[in-house]
Amino acid sequence: MKKIYIFAVIILSFFIFSGCANKAVKPVVNAYTLEDLNYPCMKVDFSDQIRYIDMSTVKDGDNIALLYNLEMPGYDVNVIKMYALQGSYSLESLPSLYDNPSKLYEITNTENPDKSAVIVLEDKKEGIYLKGSVGYFIQSDRIVRVDIIRVIKKSGTFRYSGLEEWQNSTIGKRTIENMKSILETVYSSITTTSCPNKKDLNSNWWD
Repeated sequence: MKKIYIFAVIILSFFIFSGCANKAVKPVVNAYTLEDLNYPCMKVDFSDQIRYIDMSTVKDGDNIALLYNLEMPGYDVNVIKMYALQGSYSLESLPSLYDNPSKLYEITNTENPDKSAVIVLEDKKEGIYLKGSVGYFIQSDRIVRVDIIRVIKKSGTFRYSGLEEWQNSTIGKRTIENMKSILETVYSSITTTSCPNKKDLNSNWWD
């Protein structure tokens, strides 16, 4: 499945990792789990088998991100770990970032504000996508976002007259329910773990 999603939070160039002290390391990926080994370490489980594609970095001024590209049957998956090199991120839930017409489902918990999740429909020039996202604030300057993306309509003919008809169709309802199941697994499983390397990524490991 061709890559259909461009990291929209930070739109920048990708860089190849080079050797330097405390450089970022590749994650450990098995059939259902990705474990990130860069401090602070984290892991996330998926409800279906995943396949690791590659790892990249994205840099924008005082922000840097590790981007793990995965595939799951019928879905593209991006696990994005963002570092604020100066300052911190706003503790804002993912559902609050979307207008109601595009938002189909959300998960928030006032007792655990560090996690949130949302399912939205995104209408882009190249097509329409169903996207489920889970956000996790590890620290004030370290956050993880997991995006699960499925093509609903490629540019061209749509078998339904509109998105509302698709949402009310059997295939639309089934597709949304499947996304809910995937999202709930990711939301409930994503957590920090102990790190084999306690050193922080505080050098120019992305250069």
